[in-house]
Amino acid sequence: MPVELTREALIERFTGLIEEQKVGFTLTDPSAPLDLDSFTMMLILTAASEMSVDLDMEHLDFDDFYSLDVLVDKVLAEAKTAI
Repeated sequence: MPVELTREALIERFTGLIEEQKVGFTLTDPSAPLDLDSFTMMLILTAASEMSVDLDMEHLDFDDFYSLDVLVDKVLAEAKTAI
């Protein structure tokens, strides 16, 4: 079942992925720094792709993964340009 591209749905999906990978970590503030490893970043890119949002690696940098808010903003912006 496809995930709706709303801010809330993306936060929920990405939070689940991050918390699965960072054992013992609970993300309570979407503006908090994430400090993700490259594997988790790739999982997020894959999840975005599954939601029909292809994030171009040439236009991404580590700042796009700074916080969940920044990441979701990037995904939503890319989704708008893809329409």
